[in-house]
Amino acid sequence: MNLPVWVPDPLHEAIRDLVRARHAACRDVRRARIRIQAFLLRNDLRFVGKAWSHRHRMWLCNCGFAHPAQQIAFQTYLNALEYEEKRKFELEAQIKEAIELSPWSGLVRALQALKGVGPIVAATIVAEVGDFTASPIRVSSSPISGLPLGNIRAAAASGRAGSPKPEMRPRAAFSAKQHGITGRRQKSGGG
Repeated sequence: MNLPVWVPDPLHEAIRDLVRARHAACRDVRRARIRIQAFLLRNDLRFVGKAWSHRHRMWLCNCGFAHPAQQIAFQTYLNALEYEEKRKFELEAQIKEAIELSPWSGLVRALQALKGVGPIVAATIVAEVGDFTASPIRVSSSPISGLPLGNIRAAAASGRAGSPKPEMRPRAAFSAKQHGITGRRQKSGGG
């Protein structure tokens, strides 16, 4: 059986490249943080508190080392982290701007109605999935997400980013019925 293949257009491919560049920047930020933590452990320095919080960053800036070479190496690691975080932030801003100007802005807003889905996650989904209607495999996976695909399409077509909750209620009601949850409280015996 031959399934239709969706070929992304140049704009879609460009947004996909931008999303993947941001993913690479996230990996680079993680690596820079790990490098700093390893350096501190080698020098027996430990921070008590939440890592990468404002207090932790102030502590990092005040770390001193016995040898100037160590201080130079540590500062190089801090500078690399700062550069990678700035690059990640700039890519996120570019993704948001590119999506707002794209034909998928309505779809991205509709996806953001889902809990835990922000603009970057929604843009990543749109960039990587592509055309939600191109393949029966993609269409059949939409109930797994908890949101019927038709609702995403309708929201995207109308340009509204309304909450998908009303459309999801029948599914929740069906699930509650399966588990014997009625939503009505039993009256205590007595009149």
